[in-house]
This record gives sequence, structure tokens and C-alpha cells, in this order.
Amino acid sequence: MADISFVVVYLEVVPPIGFVLFLVSLLSPNRSAMSCINKRGESVEDKIKKLGVELCKYREHIQKTRSGPVQQALKARAMRLLKQKKMYEGQRDMLYNQTFNLDQVSFAAEGLKVAQQTVIYASSSAMGISVCEQFRVLVTIISRDATS
Repeated sequence: MADISFVVVYLEVVPPIGFVLFLVSLLSPNRSAMSCINKRGESVEDKIKKLGVELCKYREHIQKTRSGPVQQALKARAMRLLKQKKMYEGQRDMLYNQTFNLDQVSFAAEGLKVAQQTVIYASSSAMGISVCEQFRVLVTIISRDATS
């Protein structure tokens, strides 16, 4: 009796592969979402490049000016630009990580689809082998009857 309840619990816990593939198809990313993230990453990358160029200009300008309130103001502005650049770099890294995660989900979904196809082919092959085996047994029985 304990074995039967174990089997029932096991069947309730493990969903059928079709249901799992349905869930994966709902979760698998579409290419438009990935392209949107990539475009956003490229625009952030452009902003980082512009800030880098602007920071170089401020660095040169700071070196040319004498110490005093003007140089301090330039340094403060350069620090704000540097913080902004670091923020954009963090956003860029986050976007690229999201793209990587979406690629991983897509890869896993493709793997599950391949596994489903393998199961379908294996079951159809097993069914074909079973039919062939039954046909062989039937031919053997008929040939025994014919010889006797």
C-alpha cells in the first residue's frame, strides 16, 4: 500500500513534459524584447562615449587653468560627469546581463524542445519495434502452423 501512495505522490509532483514546455514557451523571451534591450544598451554606450570625450575636455581645461574658484568649479563639474558616466556604465552592465539571462532562458527552452522531440521519436520507435516484434511472433506462429 505504501508503494502505491508513493507512486501517486510522485505523479502529482512531476508535471508532464508537455505542461513544462508550455510554461517554458510562456517564459521564453521573444527576439523583439532582446533587440529592444540591445538598442537601449547601444544608446547607453553612446552616452558613455560622449561623457568620456567631455571628461577629456574638462581634464585639459583643468590643467590649463590656475588654481582657484574657476578650477574648483571645473573639477566639480568633472566629478559630476564622472559619476554620471559610472551610473551609465552600471546600467549598461545590467542591460548586458539581462540579455545574457534571456539568451540562457532561450537556450534552455530550445533544449527542452529537443528533449521533447527525442521522447516523441523514442516512443514512436519503441512502438514501431513493438509492432515489428508482434509481427515477427505472428509470422513465427503462422509458419509453425503451416509446417505442422
